[in-house]
Amino acid sequence: MTIANNRQLISILTLSVLTIAGCSRSDGSKPASQIAAKVNGDEITVHQLNDVLGRLGGAGAAAAPERIRTAALERLVDQQLTIQKAKEAKIDRDAAVMAVVESNRRQILSQAYIDRVAATVPPPTAEEIHDYYIKNPELFEIGRAHV
Repeated sequence: MTIANNRQLISILTLSVLTIAGCSRSDGSKPASQIAAKVNGDEITVHQLNDVLGRLGGAGAAAAPERIRTAALERLVDQQLTIQKAKEAKIDRDAAVMAVVESNRRQILSQAYIDRVAATVPPPTAEEIHDYYIKNPELFEIGRAHV
């Protein structure tokens, strides 16, 4: 099969999976799983898809048009296929790759902690903002070069 044929097949399968994943049971209960797609046995969850859609901005994951949902799922499928190939080649065990993964993990955890702490700090009052302007006029002067 050519790459174009593989892409078409992935697109058709992706659309089928999205359609099935979006269906509910006739008794009104939720489907048993939250799997958006399976890629050679690895699962891509609806949560992962919603996370990607949420990062795209706009009205949110639930309101995303079907073509955007399909494109996002195709991206996740492509990514999962690439990850599988990387693992087969044992790239995930390469020292340089492991160092970058660990560095990114540390940065993500650190930023998540900072974000959580910052969320607990109340915004400044109008009086506090005014006082800051008064106490720091050099920061707000127009027309002067700041060093």
